[in-house]
Amino acid sequence: MAAVVIYKEKLYLIDEKITTIQADQVRKYPLGARVPIKDLIALTFVFPKSLDEERLGLEVELRMYNEGGLDLAQAYEIHYIKYPHQFKDEWVVEAFAIPQKLLQERFNETVQKIGFIDCLYPKFITYTAAYDEHHASTDVIFYLGEEESFGAIYQNGHYIGHRALDSLKEISKKLGMELLRLKSLLISKGLVLDGDEDRIGSIREIFLENVQKIVQAINYKANFFPLERIDRIVIDFEGQNIPGLGEVFKEFGIQGELKEVPFSCCGFGPKESSLAVEARYIQRCEPLNFSIFPRPKPLGGYFVTRLAMVAAIALAAMGAGYWYLVGKLERMQEQIAYKRALIAKIDQQSRAKLKELKKLQERHKQLQEQLRLLYESKVALEDTIDAVPLIEHAKEVRQKMMNDVVEALSRHRLKTSSIDQNGSKEVVVRLLSKDRQKEAIAKFMEDLIQKGYKDVHTSKIEEREGLYQSEVRVRR
Repeated sequence: MAAVVIYKEKLYLIDEKITTIQADQVRKYPLGARVPIKDLIALTFVFPKSLDEERLGLEVELRMYNEGGLDLAQAYEIHYIKYPHQFKDEWVVEAFAIPQKLLQERFNETVQKIGFIDCLYPKFITYTAAYDEHHASTDVIFYLGEEESFGAIYQNGHYIGHRALDSLKEISKKLGMELLRLKSLLISKGLVLDGDEDRIGSIREIFLENVQKIVQAINYKANFFPLERIDRIVIDFEGQNIPGLGEVFKEFGIQGELKEVPFSCCGFGPKESSLAVEARYIQRCEPLNFSIFPRPKPLGGYFVTRLAMVAAIALAAMGAGYWYLVGKLERMQEQIAYKRALIAKIDQQSRAKLKELKKLQERHKQLQEQLRLLYESKVALEDTIDAVPLIEHAKEVRQKMMNDVVEALSRHRLKTSSIDQNGSKEVVVRLLSKDRQKEAIAKFMEDLIQKGYKDVHTSKIEEREGLYQSEVRVRR
């Protein structure tokens, strides 16, 4: 299946070949674009496996706000990838956040022209689409681009970490060298010192600094994953190799074959593969998608509208069936009256007629029961249609209530042992601290009262095993 990649303000259709297309041709293909690494806030966390997915998501968001310095006044797209810890019974979580305002500013012009973007992704995650499920190796993917560069660590086809590096333009500026000249030297000589120590030596020094960042990431990730060796250095640099890059890694004590290979994917040559792998990623857009620009859905595509339409159609069908059965029942009652009168006139030996009457009576009862069930279903569907807006409103109220509590907890740096929400009416927060934190708890409660919650109260603070616990109940 083909896909369209937005790259350098052009639309590239990647199918069996790569071509540029116009905006009015995009709608029939999945569409995606890169999110620059500099826009992302990325952190690594460890959580117990006992957390269910909903609680894990909440804890990730809380940690991102508390430790990632997120602004409570801004809306963020927060996504994460979880992996089993290789040495403990825990989850390792790679979490990412980006302000929605920044996405709107960066992609607003494209969305105005096209109307949607299906997939927004950081470049480093797209290489997951290049591996098959049975691939077994530990690789460093070294991407060197004009606007951004990075080193991404992949183990057995799975992304496990990255570090941002100097872009080609940044390296060019540091060296005082033209960009084209820098590219030419990297392609022809790489990082191998062969008598041109001045120019290559200066380039090599900058690469040493950048490789050191990747080595630091490898050493950190070794706390969670077995990273004793690196098998390949996969180089994504305009289809070219960088001779001597593997030797730079060895200078930092990295073990393994460290084989330098140009990146290749999807049946394309090395030069086209960097775009091709993005197209393949866009087709599924997993595990990260930061898009807030979905395709406009047809009227029947929305859940509430679809539910209302299905219910209305079913109601109409049942209504027709209802009145059909009413008419049939009335006719049957007339038949029963006729049979009774006939039996009264004829001989008592007319048992066949009596049996027929009993069958009609039994059938009459069955039809009455069907009529009752249809009537109840009709009423239930009418109630469902009436309840649709109430259901959506309850969801919004419930989510707002949880958001208000989480925001207040974060503002006053309070920790919890649990947060339980009972429908859209009540949230029970169990606070946990090493000191009483009365003032912070009071301000936390005051914040919620000011937001309009009519009943905010707490039980007395209890000490258990050196920790203070208190329960705050928040009611609408």
